[in-house]
Amino acid sequence: MAGGLVAIGGYALYDPPLGIEPAPPDVERRFWYAHYFCTDRGRRALERADRDLFALLWREWPPNSDRSSKQLNMMVESATSPDFAAVVTHAYRHRMAGAAGDTRLELLERRLAGLPTISVQTVVVEGTANALDPPMPP
Repeated sequence: MAGGLVAIGGYALYDPPLGIEPAPPDVERRFWYAHYFCTDRGRRALERADRDLFALLWREWPPNSDRSSKQLNMMVESATSPDFAAVVTHAYRHRMAGAAGDTRLELLERRLAGLPTISVQTVVVEGTANALDPPMPP
């Protein structure tokens, strides 16, 4: 069976137990929003679908993109889903070792933490202007 993988940003898995370990300060600074979303203040901003917050993230994440106000409006509208803030804040809290994950997925998480070999042809797409997680040189 032929198959393949196109990955955006590389082997994008994280190991939840490593979430307690600090990154270098410059990396932590770039991920300010992750820390913010771990707080009740960040959760409230997400619950309000704070347009200014989303506009700031919109500008920071893809600095060279040319997106429209209509696309930003669609993003803000999608954040009005009743469970959006709860899902986002739990995901960031789990990633940073501040909340437990789903126990039904622990075995799968442990398996993925071992970074199993990808056995199909793979192409990795990485943006050159990624201010949050710049690409590593080849």
